[in-house]
Amino acid sequence: MKKNTFSRLMVVGIISLMPLSGICSLYRPSYIQMMPLVHDSIPNEIGRSGDARISYLINNRKWFDLNRELSNISPASVTPGLYLMAKSVVSHYFNRSDIACSSIYELLTQYQSEIGYDNSINMTVILAMNFAREKQYETAATQMRILIDQLEQYGKDSLTIANYRKMEERFKAFAKKGNVCHALHKPGRYRIPFTYFNDMHEAVGREGHAIIINGNICGKKANMVFDTGAGINIISSRDAKKFGIQATDIKMDMTGVGKQTGHLAWADNIRIGNMSWQNVPFFIVDMKTGDSKTDSAGTMLPPVIGLPIMQSMGEIQFDFVKHELIVPAKPTPNPIGYSNVMLGDEGNLVIEGKDYEGTAMYLAFDTGSYFSDLSPHWYFLHREYVEKHGTPDSITVAGIGGINRRKSYILPKFTYTLGKGTAVLDSVRVDTGIDLHSNDSIKVNHGDSGKKDGFAGLNLLERYKRVIFNLKDMYINGYVK
Repeated sequence: MKKNTFSRLMVVGIISLMPLSGICSLYRPSYIQMMPLVHDSIPNEIGRSGDARISYLINNRKWFDLNRELSNISPASVTPGLYLMAKSVVSHYFNRSDIACSSIYELLTQYQSEIGYDNSINMTVILAMNFAREKQYETAATQMRILIDQLEQYGKDSLTIANYRKMEERFKAFAKKGNVCHALHKPGRYRIPFTYFNDMHEAVGREGHAIIINGNICGKKANMVFDTGAGINIISSRDAKKFGIQATDIKMDMTGVGKQTGHLAWADNIRIGNMSWQNVPFFIVDMKTGDSKTDSAGTMLPPVIGLPIMQSMGEIQFDFVKHELIVPAKPTPNPIGYSNVMLGDEGNLVIEGKDYEGTAMYLAFDTGSYFSDLSPHWYFLHREYVEKHGTPDSITVAGIGGINRRKSYILPKFTYTLGKGTAVLDSVRVDTGIDLHSNDSIKVNHGDSGKKDGFAGLNLLERYKRVIFNLKDMYINGYVK
């Protein structure tokens, strides 16, 4: 097996799958599907064996609980292959890509027969994704090429292979570009003033605004939306031409209400305040919903700065009193003692917060969304409460690839806890996911979107004086004083 030197003195090779007879079900590259292991369902995992608890958490995709469990459990109390599986997925979701690479490599070289063919395919793809996070793009592309070749030999369906080829193409493009999102500024503390942008909201007659930061793109002045809900930087074709951003032939799909296809592109450099980067990836897409009024407002959207730049920043402090973002010279020690933020399957960020009863809530962290609406998933879990205390209303959901109108309710006052900070919204909308006219439930067909409890939007964050968002230790904490 060919070896290559990996970061932090780890030696990692390219993984080949063992020739087994089974073929896994359809796999979406952005959605990690774990096939059932042992102890698939246990009513009460507390007090059970280590294997039972770990298997239950993996099979039920309870990643926050699994992360905490691994911090408290002795590795000796869990079957070695199962422990490595848990360590691998936790490292993947909680942004520890170096550990994910070494753990997955060990898992696939030593325990591939134990975890099965389906999970071996999924873990191979996760390995490639984490190579890419470590900026080992050529290795990631090679890993996908070997996987594709093997799946073709087994007669794997063409759609799955086509999706894997798209991943390989993207990794190759990043490898060709070289130092992607390379920071040009010196280490230190940076302060970035922000203002608010509400033109789009006013155009469609809705309350709200987005955070705007000033800087330049390819040497030209630019206002940019700072959006924690964007897994990639986004720009319209008009603005791409304006700023001289280089489009490629590589197509990328973006999922929202529907799905649209755009192109990978590169900005030679961008500057935000006194921070600057070179070789910055953008996704060129002209967002279309099919609604003329909404599409007209969408043309007002400035370039969007998303997760690639935030990862480089490491920690962002939102100061809502002074209206500035602060990037500290050194990360702030985690005040809550555990991670309450993870990387979601759709390239988004997920917060584990708490509701008015202290029950865990899983929220999409999205400063590009002003409102902190509760989701259809939350509605169906609390339907009796919502229909008793809420006021019937409707909501228009517009985004990438479509628009729909749904039944909703308005609840008076709702309490959220982010880290150690508790804030109260005067009202919150509950999206039922039920079409306003047909009464049909609108299905969510990708990732964990259908299982999130709602959004942590800008109107919630603004209830705090300060919010610290740390991508190293993966936590968020709200400060009310």
